[in-house]
Parts: sequence; C-alpha cells; structure tokens
Amino acid sequence: MKKLLTICLILIHTWSFASNNKQAPWYIVQISDPQLGFMENNKSMELEIIQFQKAIQKINSLQPEVLVITGDFVNSSRNMDQIRKFKELCQLISRKILVYKVPGNHDIGNSNNKENIDFYNSQYGKDHFSIIHKGVQLIGINSCLIKDNAPQQEQQLQWLHKELKQKCKLEQHLIFGHHPFFLSDISEKESYSNMPVEIRKIYNTLFLKYHVSYYFAGHLHNNAVAENDGIGYITTSTLGKQLGNARSGIRIIQIKDKKISHLYVPIEEIPESQVELDQLFNNSFNYTY
Repeated sequence: MKKLLTICLILIHTWSFASNNKQAPWYIVQISDPQLGFMENNKSMELEIIQFQKAIQKINSLQPEVLVITGDFVNSSRNMDQIRKFKELCQLISRKILVYKVPGNHDIGNSNNKENIDFYNSQYGKDHFSIIHKGVQLIGINSCLIKDNAPQQEQQLQWLHKELKQKCKLEQHLIFGHHPFFLSDISEKESYSNMPVEIRKIYNTLFLKYHVSYYFAGHLHNNAVAENDGIGYITTSTLGKQLGNARSGIRIIQIKDKKISHLYVPIEEIPESQVELDQLFNNSFNYTY
C-alpha cells in the first residue's frame, strides 16, 4: 500500500511540474508596407502617420516579444523626409519589444546594385537577420535580391542554408521577407506579386529540408494564405493603403505549447491587453480575417 501511495505521489508531482513548466503563449507582430507617402502620391504622409501611430500605441499595450516590419517603409527610397519620419515613428515603439526589419522594393529602389543596398544599410541597418527567441528561429531575408535575380541572391541563399542547418535541431523556424513566393499555388503564373516559379521550388525544398513552419511576406497590400508541403506561405496586408478588400492592420503570431497560430487584425480591432489577445486567439474560430 505504501509503495502504491509513493507511486501516486510521484505521478502527481510529475504532472504538477509539467503543468507549471508549460510555456505561456508569446507573440510576434508583423507590420508590412506602411509605405509613407503612398496614399497621396508623395504629397503628404499624414494619413499613413495616423495609421502607424494608432497601431504602435496598441502594440505597445500588447507588449509582444518581437515586432518584424516586412518592407516598404517609405514610398520613395531616397525621400529623406519619408525616411526621417519612418525612423521617428519607430522610436515610439516600446524599448521592451525587439524590432527587426527587412527591405521592400520601395526601400531599395529600382535596382539592387551596391549603391542602393549600401544606402539602405546606412539608413536602416542590415537587410537580413537571424535570431533565436524562446527556442524559435526567426530569420529575415532581403527578398528584393530574389525577385530581381540580383547577383547577391546566391550569397544570401548560402547564408540562409547555413543558418537553418546550424539551428536544425530547433523545432520551429519562421522566415520573413517582403515578396510572397506565391499567393495561392506554388505553380501559379509569375506576376509582379510573386516570385519566378523555379525560384519558389528551390526555396520550398530548402524550407522543407529544415522544417520551416511559415514564410511571412507583404507587398500585395492585401491578405493571402497558401500552403505547400505543410509549409504556410502567409501574405500580410498593409498598415497603409489597401489594394484589395482587406482593412489596414497587422498580423499577430502566437507561439503556444510549440503550436504556431496567426491572425490578421485590423487596427481598430487590435486588443489592448495580453489578456484580450489571449482571448482573441482562444476564440479565433469566430474570427473572419
């Protein structure tokens, strides 16, 4: 009887320890294409500024762990007023939130030549990143190199392969870029909004090899959700001017018990606390965005 009681106590202790060590959900926010100046064709940035400020205020209340901005910060790559204002707005983001950026075509300019990339680096920092946060690998790439078939894309591909290989034992890998690889089907026709077909297959093979869970992009100014080989290809609409039926908003990514979920949330409906955010994901089956 004593032996049975001891076993029961051990099991209860083990269950209690496992329950107490369950990782609480944590969040990543993706902002894409604020593109200051686009709404009024570079005559004014006021409309985008208002949207950006509203979003930042709510994001600061949520206190996500990480914020990733996936390109097209400004409408004109060399417009210093737009660049300064974008930097000023980023200064409003809580210092407790880790902020990372990758470039869009409006940030690099018409060509991925050394001069344009050097200018981008001088204004915004590196055009790629790789970090591990709470056991999840987050990688940002310069998708402009891929889209334009620039000479530097091969070097970036080798770097990406190396980063994924070195962290291959991690269970979750998320990649962020500006351009979607595709919007609905990996074999869809090439257009302004996606990548060349052969390139998609190269990257999909790499993602599959290293168990990448999702690739998050922007560029479309609308939302799109696709999947191939179990990999999610998620296109997030803009914080600024819409070119589809989405509303200006952000994407929120939840990591909970090794499960990754995501929702696109219009600015007006962004929760104002982590409690509300948890509830939003718990009730996401009722969520239409």
